[in-house]
Amino acid sequence: MNKKAFSLAEIIISVLLITIMSAGMFGAFVGGQQLIYRSRHRLQAMYFAREAYDRLRANYKYTDSEMDVNIPPAKHDESEIGTIIRGDDMTSLGTDLKYAVASSDQTAYKEVTVYVTWTEPVL
Repeated sequence: MNKKAFSLAEIIISVLLITIMSAGMFGAFVGGQQLIYRSRHRLQAMYFAREAYDRLRANYKYTDSEMDVNIPPAKHDESEIGTIIRGDDMTSLGTDLKYAVASSDQTAYKEVTVYVTWTEPVL
């Protein structure tokens, strides 16, 4: 008997294999996309922190009473130095920028620490 067609079992097995491989590739695609989003958000946060640092370094008067070193970092926020966080991507994530300034007793240098936080969405 000369057989030139596929049987039903062969077709079901091939469809099952293609489905499993497609699901694996889709999972890898979604994971890669999530990694790209997280990397982009970290990079944007780094740029926001750098801009806040530069503004504080260039324009802020460290002799203000607001710069008391005993005040916790939550006291100072983005509104004191102007709008830095912009763009629909980061503002929609509930991004928050706070900073703290500390001084050393031995030197006249000030230490500026900038905190950028956001909520990363789960895909």
